[in-house]
Amino acid sequence: MKNILLCGLGRMGSIHEKYIKSLNLDYSWYDPYIEKNNENKIELINSENINNFSHIIISTPEGTHFNLYNSIINMGFVGHFLIEKPVVVNFSNLEILEDKRISGGMVERFNPAIQKLSTLIDVDKIVSMDFVRCSVKSIANQRVDSFTDVGIHDIDLYFFLTKFNHMPDYSISNYSNTFSLLCKSKSGMMSRFLWSNETFSKERKVIIRQSDCTYEADLIDQTVKKFTNSSTTSDLGILSQNFYIEKSSSIKNEIENFISNSGERVDCYLSHKLYLEIKEGIK
Repeated sequence: MKNILLCGLGRMGSIHEKYIKSLNLDYSWYDPYIEKNNENKIELINSENINNFSHIIISTPEGTHFNLYNSIINMGFVGHFLIEKPVVVNFSNLEILEDKRISGGMVERFNPAIQKLSTLIDVDKIVSMDFVRCSVKSIANQRVDSFTDVGIHDIDLYFFLTKFNHMPDYSISNYSNTFSLLCKSKSGMMSRFLWSNETFSKERKVIIRQSDCTYEADLIDQTVKKFTNSSTTSDLGILSQNFYIEKSSSIKNEIENFISNSGERVDCYLSHKLYLEIKEGIK
């Protein structure tokens, strides 16, 4: 029987709670810093009650993840963890991602548009890729810079989509709160990343240009389009194809995967290693 403990009921934790409820899952939540009605609240976690739970979601502020994970491990917890992004914020803590019980909160992997895109692309034919993630300045997170805030998502998608095990020859630059990362693989494939929390429109896109076609995925609208040359001589131009995608919540999909016995563990060691390396370089 699955019983979830949700640690942290701030903004992200509340979103998790919403979908946990929609899935009719048994859960309790723990957050000593939030006063709320006592529905499903647990006042204390310790070695006596921690294994009443089979799955733990850690959605506290990112700088607390490592210490909270260690504390729960020391209580003797034997179940599974879903830890929100970034799982760790220091190189010295990276080793916990070798724990096979941890799934990282790489929610964009569960976006239906990314799921569809991953079945379509041919990595050997990719010439270039673009990842764009921009937010409206007036409502975006200004507590940290845009790379620190959301860079991990697209770095993770780079590894997820290509199945590469490293990113060679990269450089990053920024102006104000807009960051650009450029990289080139050994085969010559180029990738560009743009992150900004100071624009006037919200963008979440992945564009993959292959030698035979171009794919454009919109992660907000959850759409994927394919562009190719028209095959008819009477219509020399571009042929556009829209793929059917059943739209759904990425977070809900992520939680369903996490609690499923056959769910795939989200291993995000490579993306976190590169993210922390880049972050350290732009201080």
